[in-house]
Amino acid sequence: MRFLLILIVILNLSYFAWSLSHTPGDRDPERATREVNPEAIKISPLQSSATAPADGVCLESGPYSPGDVALAEVSVSSVVSPGTWANLRQDREGQWVVYLGPFADKETLARKEEEVKRTRVPFEAITERGELDLGFLLGRYALLSEANAALDRLSRQVPLRNARVVTLVPPTTAHRLRFESVSGAIAQRLQALKGGVLKPFVPCAKDEASG
Repeated sequence: MRFLLILIVILNLSYFAWSLSHTPGDRDPERATREVNPEAIKISPLQSSATAPADGVCLESGPYSPGDVALAEVSVSSVVSPGTWANLRQDREGQWVVYLGPFADKETLARKEEEVKRTRVPFEAITERGELDLGFLLGRYALLSEANAALDRLSRQVPLRNARVVTLVPPTTAHRLRFESVSGAIAQRLQALKGGVLKPFVPCAKDEASG
């Protein structure tokens, strides 16, 4: 009986020693391979889906008539300081003609055309009613003074009754308000402006207005 007890104790001690030698510890290579390398972890900043206008954008508003541009500038000055934008002026030439007419119908116009041909004055016949009634154009001019001088000269050369100067295209002056380079915050404030004669601010046109 004593021998059996001693055998049991020996077996228990042997198992205990064996279990200690096979318990995974801090130096277990398998455990080391499963560890996460903290230096490899990188946290990326959050990206916002909303994008504000980029800095340095060019915006302009217009065109405005000479009477409206001052009112538009008052509205703009509520957002930015005066003098931070350019007031671009663009002048478009008019067109004046020396006009002979009008005539009642095409038959009358045809009879008059033979008379005009005899004067040897260059002309254009208006055979359809449009901007002008049936008649003749005896010259086109970019300046009113040139058209008046031409009419005076023709009147001394040949007897052309009912000839006069007519404005075919009136001259115009247009203004645009331009910001060559503004920040995204200012661009948002400008594009939010509304009311009165003010027109929306849009990206600048490629062509440059003179002024």
